[in-house]
This record gives sequence, structure tokens and C-alpha cells, in this order.
Amino acid sequence: MTGGLSVRCRKLFIVSVSVLSLTLSGCSTWGLKVEAPTYQENLLVICPETLPMLTDGRADTLALVLRETQSIYFECAIPHNGLVDAIRETQE
Repeated sequence: MTGGLSVRCRKLFIVSVSVLSLTLSGCSTWGLKVEAPTYQENLLVICPETLPMLTDGRADTLALVLRETQSIYFECAIPHNGLVDAIRETQE
């Protein structure tokens, strides 16, 4: 009788230790480290906050201001759209 009780105790001990070790090993595993995406430096340019102002009502002045504003817009829009495209690619 004593031998049978001892075997049961050993089996219970082995099962308990196995369950405990599996439980603890599940808690100690590290998750996957996700690296932050990197973007090309030329895409990280801040657009100007101010645009050229129209100083008078002359047509030639208006044309110059519009041309300068258009230039500023395209210098900003192209990198901005590139950054949007790069971010969208990382989301897919």
C-alpha cells in the first residue's frame, strides 16, 4: 500500500512541476520586437508656413506671386506625397 501511495505522489508531483514550468515559461517569453519604419530624409521636410503676399494689384506682381506660390507648393507636395506612399506601403 505504501508503495502505491508513493507512486501517486510522484506522478502528482511530476504533473504539478510540468504544469508549473509550462505556465512560467509562457510568461517569460518575449514578444516580437517591431522596429519603427525608417523614411528617406528628403521625405521628412517641413513645408513653409507662410506664402508670398501680394503687395499691390498689378498683374505682373500677381503673376510673380502665383508662380512663386506654385513653386513652393510643388516643392512641398512631391515629398509629402512620397511620404504618404511610404507610410501606406508599411500599412499593407
